[in-house]
Amino acid sequence: MADNPNQRVPNLFFLGVQKGGTTLWYNHLKDHPNIFLPKNKEPQFFTKDELYNKGLGAYLEFYSEAKDEKYLGDFSPEYIFRPKAIRRLTKYNSQQTKYILSLRQPIDRAYSQYNMMLSRGFSMNDFLTDLESDPKSIEEPQYINALRPAYLVARGNYAQQIEYLLQFIDKEQLKVIFFEEWISEQEAYLNEIVDFLEIEGHNLVIKDDKDQNQTLLFQQNKITSSIKSVNKRILRSAFAESPVYKKGKKLIKEIMGSKPEKLSADLRRELTQKYYQEEIAKLELILDKDLSFWRK
Repeated sequence: MADNPNQRVPNLFFLGVQKGGTTLWYNHLKDHPNIFLPKNKEPQFFTKDELYNKGLGAYLEFYSEAKDEKYLGDFSPEYIFRPKAIRRLTKYNSQQTKYILSLRQPIDRAYSQYNMMLSRGFSMNDFLTDLESDPKSIEEPQYINALRPAYLVARGNYAQQIEYLLQFIDKEQLKVIFFEEWISEQEAYLNEIVDFLEIEGHNLVIKDDKDQNQTLLFQQNKITSSIKSVNKRILRSAFAESPVYKKGKKLIKEIMGSKPEKLSADLRRELTQKYYQEEIAKLELILDKDLSFWRK
């Protein structure tokens, strides 16, 4: 992958899925002494043409502070959904490269993405209408930005995405985890990950941050628009890493935001059967995993 054969390149990819808990995993693993993760959680180098065309040097700038860690990691959850990104990054695959994929119940994932887009001010219909009208294919999806087109349904076609990935890597290089099990069995999953990566646990602790990346909805008005505008400028500055900024951002969210309504269990089952019945069955065969907990 590198022009210089001695130049180190990322060898740990947390491929996704979007709204599948990549932020939680990033925060749990970023301080591990055998893993270097850049401050920008999602380099998106293999997804965005304007970055990829700058060449490898632009990518490795994210890792300029790495030392002798066993792994250089890239936590870009858009990769698994973009066939072009998979072709690009696996072109440089070695037997030492590891891939992790966190899957979430597909209707829950789609609903979480839908609410995230609402919270960011995207123009949306109601959830059921957007599901019905959304593109269903992952055949080289159009890329405008990470959220447009939304592909609410297609992003949950996990069997298709994993089958495509396995055309380029060995199955032993891939660790698939499940968001719902991870939330309830965090310590066990942390142990599985360090075993998969063949590193020591180094006293990794379970961080109480399950709500850190929670989506909140805000009324769209001049006040929230101004706050979002200021926030965008801050995110491009060093102040974004300040504890004062993080605490203030959390406080504003708590005051002004509201949690989305939950889908009813009946509607969740109905939509799961409508959009994902065959896909989940295929995934069970690929992974040899009972996914009945997704159908409930």
